[in-house]
Amino acid sequence: MRKFVAGSAILALAISTTAHAAVFYEPFDYPTGPLHQSVNPGNNQKWYSSAPSPTTAIDDRVQVVSGGLTKDGLPASVGNSVTFGDAGRTDRIYFGTNRSSGSVYYSLLLNVTDLTDGAVGGATIAGFNNTPQTDANDDTAAQPTAISGRLILKPVGTTGYQVGAGKASGTASSFAFTPVETPFALNENVLIVGRYTFNTGSTTDDVFDMWVNPSSATFADNALEPAPTISSTTLGDGGQIATFILRQTDNVVPAGIQMDELRVDTTWAHVTSNLVPEPASLGVLGAAAMSLFIRRRRR
Repeated sequence: MRKFVAGSAILALAISTTAHAAVFYEPFDYPTGPLHQSVNPGNNQKWYSSAPSPTTAIDDRVQVVSGGLTKDGLPASVGNSVTFGDAGRTDRIYFGTNRSSGSVYYSLLLNVTDLTDGAVGGATIAGFNNTPQTDANDDTAAQPTAISGRLILKPVGTTGYQVGAGKASGTASSFAFTPVETPFALNENVLIVGRYTFNTGSTTDDVFDMWVNPSSATFADNALEPAPTISSTTLGDGGQIATFILRQTDNVVPAGIQMDELRVDTTWAHVTSNLVPEPASLGVLGAAAMSLFIRRRRR
């Protein structure tokens, strides 16, 4: 009896701490080559491309490359990573559901390798979007313009950059940046966490908060969520959140961007830890739990 109770408690704890149905997790665990049309195994959605602006070769796409990015305090990266920048096609993927209330977080690992052609005032490289794509408008849909929770890069000379946050507007006056006195260096792995919060008081009261390299001591614990590094609160609110985009635009987005371990969820804890279990792991836990239950019934 004691062994059964102890075993059940262990299984319950394991399931409660690992069996979280993530909104979205993307480790870019695909073969090297274009990300375009890759199917995320977690939600069975595809990465679709928009038409470029201005027009460029159709093969100038977001690319899956060998190896992943790492950061102290986070689990080891899974699979590969992606590179993109400057001229090319913007890719986006649907989360499988639309969100327009509460808070929605994302986290990702970023490494900037080349600032060539980056806009002097800052350029949006990633963020939330309101529109799913389908096979019908793949490679023909216009560049996404409704971008909420904007991740922005602003060059500081040729070897450093500021990280910026933009709530929804593409207007530079709404952007908030990390200090210019302490720019991030090229080839430095940086952890970005963003949180878009919907509010209902007006059409301008939503908030986008961003953390840049938060302390690993705060990871995986909502009670330890630190104050944001920067926040964007001005101008109009964004619409629903349905997709995530990786943005390329000629002579605006810096030429060399590497990104990895993209997570989207509704709490700090879930985007700062890997709580997405392997399907096989859940199967093993379920089978073990059933075995203990049957054993107890027989006794």
